[in-house]
Order: sequence, then C-alpha cells, then structure tokens
Amino acid sequence: MDKNNLRKRAKKIRDGVQFFAQKNCKITDNVLELLKGEEFNSLFLYVSIGSEVDTKRIAECFFEKVNVFVPYTYNGVMLPVKLDKLSRLDKVDKLGNVYLENDQIETANSVDVTIVPMLAFNEKLFRLGYGGGYYDKFLSISKTKKIGIAFDEQKICDNFSESYDVPLDVIVTPTAVYGGDKYGKSKIL
Repeated sequence: MDKNNLRKRAKKIRDGVQFFAQKNCKITDNVLELLKGEEFNSLFLYVSIGSEVDTKRIAECFFEKVNVFVPYTYNGVMLPVKLDKLSRLDKVDKLGNVYLENDQIETANSVDVTIVPMLAFNEKLFRLGYGGGYYDKFLSISKTKKIGIAFDEQKICDNFSESYDVPLDVIVTPTAVYGGDKYGKSKIL
C-alpha cells in the first residue's frame, strides 16, 4: 500500500464532495449534539482550509464557553495555541496556522477535546492524515477525547494504519457517528 497514492485519491474524493455546504452544516450539527452535555474546559480544533470540513461554526459556538485552541505548527512540532479572537480564523497559512503575534501565544499542555482533520478514515477509527505525523504525535501523548470529522465519502475500506497511527475515539459524518462510549459502537443519524 502506498500512502501517498492513497492520499491523492482521498483528496480527490474529498474535493469532489457534492452538496458540500449542506453536508458540512450537518456534520457541525452532529458534533454540537455529540458535545452537548459533555463537561470540558478546553477544545482544540484545526482551522479548515480547502475542502476540509469547516470548523469555524464549532469554534464560534464554544468560544465564549471554553478555552478554544488552534494548531500552530513550527519546525515539525504542532502546539495548541489559545485563540484570542475569532477573526483570526479568517486568515491562515498553508498549514492552517493562524497569524499570531509572539507576545500573544498561549499554549496548552493538555486539552479536553481535540477535533482533527483527515483525508480518509476506516471502520477501525484510524484517520489518513496529510503525512506529517503532527496529530499522531500530539494524540499519542495527550489524554484528550479524539474526534474526527469527515464526509461519508471519505470512508474507505483500506487498512492503511501503521504502528505509530493513533485511532480516534469518534468519527462524525453527516449521517453517522462511529465509535465512542456515548453512542456505543456507531449510530446512524
């Protein structure tokens, strides 16, 4: 199995998702429903770029309620940095980093909930990322609830996981929630 070819194929599938806006809205609604009633003080989520599931509405819903963190990747290391204002989500670099001034950077050693991006996923709750290993490194040392968000079209049958890959606790799509103790093995919505 060649992960680079699998990534190219998965990105092409994600780029071609039809009814993107409606499906994206449903995913957000499902994430908000999943987190309703959960007690947590910090949320770490990626800043969406391109055809990734949009995370802006999730950030907006929790910004006043909990500490919201976004990834900042530098020299091969990804750190959760506190989002000081929502307008920073409007401009990001090619890695999804928001622009921050050095004196404003507040990082977290641990977060309660992490929402991760992906190109694809399988039934074993493994995600196919972009190949940098940033999230797997972070998730392997963090005691966070790991939530992936994706379109149904991103589910694949390939067993692409390797020893260093970290399975997620839950993957949320427009039509299902896979995994997680709150919903049992999976729930079709």
